[in-house]
Amino acid sequence: MSAVIEQAALEVGTGIWGAAKWIGGALGGEFTQKRTTGQIIVDAVISMFPVAGEVTAARDCIAITLRMCDDPKAREDTWEWVSLILCLLAIVPVLGGLLKGVGKLLMRAARPSEDLAAVAREILAFLRKSGYGDVYKWMQSLDFAQYQRPVLNAFNELINRLTKSAEFIVKRMGAVLPAGATQYLRELVPELQQIKALGERKIPQGIKDLNALLNRTRAHMVEGTWADITVGHSGVRLMTEEARLATLARDGGTSLGHSAAHKAHFRSTDGWPSLRADRFQQSLPISTFSIKAPIEAITQRPGTTLIRIVDTATLTDPRTIPGRFWTDHLPPNGATWRTECAVKHGWSMNGSYVELKTPTRAELNAKGISVPPDWEGMRIWKGRVAEQIDDKGDAAQATMRLLVGGDIQLFIDFDHPHNAPIREWLKLQVQAKPTHWKDVLLPSEKQA
Repeated sequence: MSAVIEQAALEVGTGIWGAAKWIGGALGGEFTQKRTTGQIIVDAVISMFPVAGEVTAARDCIAITLRMCDDPKAREDTWEWVSLILCLLAIVPVLGGLLKGVGKLLMRAARPSEDLAAVAREILAFLRKSGYGDVYKWMQSLDFAQYQRPVLNAFNELINRLTKSAEFIVKRMGAVLPAGATQYLRELVPELQQIKALGERKIPQGIKDLNALLNRTRAHMVEGTWADITVGHSGVRLMTEEARLATLARDGGTSLGHSAAHKAHFRSTDGWPSLRADRFQQSLPISTFSIKAPIEAITQRPGTTLIRIVDTATLTDPRTIPGRFWTDHLPPNGATWRTECAVKHGWSMNGSYVELKTPTRAELNAKGISVPPDWEGMRIWKGRVAEQIDDKGDAAQATMRLLVGGDIQLFIDFDHPHNAPIREWLKLQVQAKPTHWKDVLLPSEKQA
């Protein structure tokens, strides 16, 4: 027996005897019996794994399962189950070790204070070291849900082997084991069956939790081109997204300084809608603007163009087109739009955009849409987007990353008399078009 397996066997055996709370020392052969007890169990479990080096996975599977048997709180601990899933992923042929390694790094993303960009970079480095060429493509296609059935099968096999090992030890070694250890092993069998039944529910949920961490971290991985940047006194060649993150880190953090504006930053203008209106109090639009630029009252005259990104569903349901937030250009990709326009995943899954060329008075009248006598165009507010944390939506949506903001923002209050005619025009004339963006998308966005 190799030294690694022997050590694992001793740890398991000692754990079982310790769980039995047996205090002795006088019994001859105590050390040998602990080692033999552990060896029987480790030998039964380790053969589940296709790679001989996965002794630690077998040992950890046993330790986590026994901990669940001993402690009811551990049975309900989400991260205990995720840890067990990561150990069981080692049974997947070829990719098992890789999946387990990525999963362990993803576990760090569960910490509220964790730097997700750093986790993303470590995962990319781990994959490159493992010999994967296009690591971005591999990560974008990764879905732990496809391994749910193999993991469940392995979990059931684990419980069966632990049960048979406990029964074998009691039957063959009961005469030489202390009473406490024998009793513990007898009581372990029904506890294992309870854990087995619980796993049918907890493992699928653990897979979902693992995918949620994957999505949060994957939002920091963008496929791009290579760029040369200077960090300190030396040059570094990085992918464009990594270069952006490195540049921000060099400058003191991921924030670009686009803090939310406050009421004092806004000055009302006669004839323009007020951003302090009572109906806005639940979601004050002033705070969506960056403090780094003035909030300007402008007239959007006929012939000028506005852009709004909308959900793919808008292609068939145009009711959400007349939203309040617009810009003056189409972002080059989904990553730029999501981060620089600071749009939370829970607000919009993108997929489409609306291009509005402001109509003339004559074009509006031709459609039976009336306009105020002094109408020269829409009266809107222009500024820059404020930064915010992407914390909207459920666990699969909220990435908890900083959306840096800074892009142009145009706020349109369609209830204002000078803007209401354009709302009617939008409903009659404007249709959404696909963005065809494929980068930094969550699974639900991909399906769209």
